[in-house]
Amino acid sequence: MSKRRHRRKPVRFMEYLDLPVETLPGIPKLTLLGRDTVLVENHKGILEYNSACVRLITALGILRIGGADMELKELGSELVTVRGQVESVLFEMQ
Repeated sequence: MSKRRHRRKPVRFMEYLDLPVETLPGIPKLTLLGRDTVLVENHKGILEYNSACVRLITALGILRIGGADMELKELGSELVTVRGQVESVLFEMQ
């Protein structure tokens, strides 16, 4: 069984029970505020950071936030706040 398939099992189970997926521990929660701020909860670390993109490690894989003038405004063990001209937010295929 692939890792990708294994990661989806708890999510599908919660959906089957009609329970909110965000109650699963470790699942990243993304909040987009307009086009200039992204809050990411439950990250596992920063993989890359520059003015064009921020790549974060999450339980679901690598999250890439792309844009211009990207800055880390808040960095905690559970929460990252990224500000700048946000152009894309995506999970990279592994």
